Amino acid sequence: MKLHRNYVVAALIMLVIIVCLILVRYLGNPAPLAFCTPAAGVITFFALLSDRGTSLEANGSNNERLRQTIAAAVIVQYLVLVGIVAHFINGADKLPPVTETMLTSFTTVTSVVIAFYFGASAFVDVKTKSGAEKV
Repeated sequence: MKLHRNYVVAALIMLVIIVCLILVRYLGNPAPLAFCTPAAGVITFFALLSDRGTSLEANGSNNERLRQTIAAAVIVQYLVLVGIVAHFINGADKLPPVTETMLTSFTTVTSVVIAFYFGASAFVDVKTKSGAEKV
């Protein structure tokens, strides 16, 4: 059942992206893309946050679950952003400066989030193992 739910979330994100790209083509304006990337991140965040059907307080691993949720949402947002930029770079010789700046900044943010996620996970694992050895 959980795998089915993940497929539904992925399909919803793809639907949002497709609708935004259709609106860009129909309106002749890239403004709908400003909705697309944040929407993908928000959908991912809340879908994963509510994944277990229990509140955060009821689960013993609140921090780990929240770290996973934030990391996944940022990675999905980054992938959507890179995909959209790659889609529009076909005809352009060079990206507009604002797009280059945004892509560079978001690459840095994504790198920091991933490093924090794996660093925190490693720290928790080491603490858990050292605590288990003392008992």
